[in-house]
Amino acid sequence: MTSPGATANPAIGEGPYPGLRAFRQSDGPLFFGRDREIRDLRSLWLANRLTILFGPSGVGKSSLLNAGVLSELGDEVDRLPVGRVFPAPFAEPAAGGNPFTFTLLSSWNPSASPESLRDLTLREFFRDRAGRVDRFDDPLPFLVAIDQFEELFMAPSQLWRHRDHFVDDLSAALADQLELRLLISIREDAVAALLPFERRLSPPPRRRLAVRALTADAALKAVTGPLRETSRTFGPGAAEYLVDDLRSARRPDDGREPDVPAVPDEHVEPVQLQIVCSTLWAALPESVRTITAEDVRAHGDPDRSLARFYTRTVAEVAAAHEMPEHELRGWIERNLITEMGTRGMVCEGAGETAGLHNEIVRALASRHLLRAEHRLNARWYELQHDRLIAAIRQAGRAADDPAGAADREPDARLRLRAAHRALVVGATRDAADWARQTIDAAARGADRRTEAEGRYLLGQVAGMRGNVADARTHFGEAIGIYETLRDGTAVARVLTGLGDVLLAQGRVDDAFVEYEQAVRRQPSDLDALEGYARAQWHLGHLANARTAYERILQIDPGNVSALAARGELLAELRHPREAMSDLERVIALGPDPARLEDLRSARALALAQLGRDDEAAEELRAAIEANPHNARTHLRGGEAELLRGRPEEALEQLREARRVNAPGLLPYQNGAADDLERRISSRD
Repeated sequence: MTSPGATANPAIGEGPYPGLRAFRQSDGPLFFGRDREIRDLRSLWLANRLTILFGPSGVGKSSLLNAGVLSELGDEVDRLPVGRVFPAPFAEPAAGGNPFTFTLLSSWNPSASPESLRDLTLREFFRDRAGRVDRFDDPLPFLVAIDQFEELFMAPSQLWRHRDHFVDDLSAALADQLELRLLISIREDAVAALLPFERRLSPPPRRRLAVRALTADAALKAVTGPLRETSRTFGPGAAEYLVDDLRSARRPDDGREPDVPAVPDEHVEPVQLQIVCSTLWAALPESVRTITAEDVRAHGDPDRSLARFYTRTVAEVAAAHEMPEHELRGWIERNLITEMGTRGMVCEGAGETAGLHNEIVRALASRHLLRAEHRLNARWYELQHDRLIAAIRQAGRAADDPAGAADREPDARLRLRAAHRALVVGATRDAADWARQTIDAAARGADRRTEAEGRYLLGQVAGMRGNVADARTHFGEAIGIYETLRDGTAVARVLTGLGDVLLAQGRVDDAFVEYEQAVRRQPSDLDALEGYARAQWHLGHLANARTAYERILQIDPGNVSALAARGELLAELRHPREAMSDLERVIALGPDPARLEDLRSARALALAQLGRDDEAAEELRAAIEANPHNARTHLRGGEAELLRGRPEEALEQLREARRVNAPGLLPYQNGAADDLERRISSRD
């Protein structure tokens, strides 16, 4: 039975409930029912060298960390983005490299080049990083977190020998950095594997915190709380009915007969609650303002909701792209579920992702079946949640998919997958070898598209090594093949990749040419537009860069990177009120912590333009403390100090801007520095 007027195809993960995906840091206002856990975890993390957060899969560990604790942490701590150490099968690291160390560092510093991270140890990384201090020059507590730490113990056997070295390196970093506070989030069934390493990781004090399912009262808050800022409410008894129904939901493998009611449980599984609530929200007609118990009865079964979501998503995406459903299901099973029954990851190429057109993979991500992660200038995909694995396998059995589909995957594509996985652990030599084998195997099989992907990957490797000439050659060969295939989208992405290589080498004019060609071919491609905007900015064409970022925001209004860039540009263009609007929104959304110093210096400049001198001084101080070697911070600081009528302090900031270089001034900012010096001199 369905509610009158319910939509036929509700989507999971929309509205005030995230559905399968974990709560993000920006979702703090929607996160309810974990008040005690938030207080406990925050206190333990700040007080102990090592804190272990554990609980079953789907209990909400990542959500508690991001939306609960991190969303409330202010300037009283120094921290990094949440890290991962996912396993990378089919690849051995280059000599001296450790795949777990490399992947963790790439998640903590996603904008770094693979070459700069490949042989770096955790001990060296922390030793070379300038920590933040408070106003009394005392170091701030330095919080770092590693999510899904069970991945360390689920790696393939060929990587096991690197595990001990990784633990010893992490332990040495903790011993060196007295202000470092490490939080490890791990599934409960993997805690036993962690125990032998716990003492080696850190000396006391170290603590553990278990996360359990929600109590009935907490679940009621999680159901009703997110609606506070919406136009809908639950009618009398409706939310209570939903929670009671979830408490008595039968598990898929509990062995009970369908007609035998389940005994009410004491707790509610958070992932089931989110699946039901997000499906319910999307299924309601626009006109509904009061959610009734009847609405809940119509959409309140989590397992049916999840199964319907998966089968419907696959059917709709397959139909939209005119491909057989069983082929799309087979691709998902082969590439996104490992032999060990865990989530796998795939890397997006120029035109394909593990043999599937990028547009299809992006469609799966836009419908919340997959999660996209940007790392090392590449986009990686994985399933939104472990809970999907059982539903996918059950759907595959029900559809009676032909056995042995993985065995029939073309040899060239298997080699391409190995090349991508080598690249993600920084094994550029292995990645290049696999890419060459991909090209040879594709040529034998007359698979031009996979050959182009192999050549594109060779270009990426050459770019990472700083070999621009070879990168141009390989990218050009890939473009030639895509031109014959009439794949304009892939051509634009290869041009964007070449632009990225050139920009990283400081060849801004050449990079701009490639980005401009990419945008002309695909005016709505976000990666091409962002590269084009960056190049305009680096060249000093600030108004043009602003226009480009506004085009991105028209296409993707929630693009945090574009919003942050526009805010910085608006401050430099002397539009302080508009700049403050963008910058405050970005900071509320939880930007990459590595970018906070630039956002703060832009905000200091905007505040000075508005005459809010004390706030500008405080914001500039915070930006400099975050990274005293950022030349752009000091240049903006010089502008802010001059606006505040302090020419001597402005000159000191200018001298620092010319002295430091981590990062240095952009090309156009050298002229801005000369102009600032002239204006300071005129004040004397």
